[in-house]
Amino acid sequence: MSLDYRNTIRTSFGILFVGIAFSSHPARADKVLLSAPSSNFSYYGMYCNTCEAVSFTLSATYNLSTIDVVLRTPAETSFTTFDFSLQSSLTGSFTTYASAFLTAPLGGPSTEAMTVDTILSPSTYYLVGNVPGYAGTTVTPGDVDGWYLSTGVYSGTAGTITNGQWGGPPSWTLFSGDYYGNGVIYTAAAFTVNGSPVSSAVPESSTWVMLIVGFAGLGFAGYRGSHNGAALTA
Repeated sequence: MSLDYRNTIRTSFGILFVGIAFSSHPARADKVLLSAPSSNFSYYGMYCNTCEAVSFTLSATYNLSTIDVVLRTPAETSFTTFDFSLQSSLTGSFTTYASAFLTAPLGGPSTEAMTVDTILSPSTYYLVGNVPGYAGTTVTPGDVDGWYLSTGVYSGTAGTITNGQWGGPPSWTLFSGDYYGNGVIYTAAAFTVNGSPVSSAVPESSTWVMLIVGFAGLGFAGYRGSHNGAALTA
């Protein structure tokens, strides 16, 4: 076997180990970051134009994968498509980070997922929902498309959920607690934020081993090549 061929093999193995080391990392493990679980009882009617929203605040930078919402539809309706968007604000100039049309089955509660797949920094965000074309159509009062209320018991370590429901527009009002003093308690609508923290990647011990072996192989191949070249020309 020629020296050039052996050096080529050593170099190839070195590159292979380095490539594996840089490409091998654990898959992102999504988890529940914030949760406002559904009460499965009362709901906010969405017989309106973009009139319902919740808000939450992230305490660090996270990669948001999805947001789940708990919706309901009456047994008979032709409006089963909900429009949701994740925004930086409710008024003025704002950024829309994600939006989706979610279709709910007829006659009851269902959990639908909106894909976000966006890295968000620490800040407050607004999840706005509506049913396109619904307002103004003929409906049965008290039996309309809606977004279920949460239990009011929020959880998650990624930040905080604003207690209450935003209603609007053109001006938005946060309805929270016993807002009207009549015993009706307003909580945030039911939703769950899923994702994972964003942090600087630190190689694991196995990755360090592959890096060391790979770079050592490359260095050895380079040393043998230069040494043998010098011997041949001497």
